Amino acid sequence: MAIKIKRPAFYKISAVKEFTDRTEPRKAFWNRYAKMVSEGSTVISFYGAGGVGKSALLKKLEEEIKHRDKLTGNANMSNTT
Repeated sequence: MAIKIKRPAFYKISAVKEFTDRTEPRKAFWNRYAKMVSEGSTVISFYGAGGVGKSALLKKLEEEIKHRDKLTGNANMSNTT
């Protein structure tokens, strides 16, 4: 028999989405991004085992690029997983 716990209507659990533990990969990206811009390169590849956060990292970096470059142009980052 399952026990049901009745909680007050105001009792809600909410999650806060924070992007953590990616300091070194972000630093490596920004170093490569600066070099890429100065060289005129247009492609950076992300690779690795499945489920380690490549897509999440890419989304975060895209947000950061849009924020940094909002006055100078578009960031076209395609996720081709």
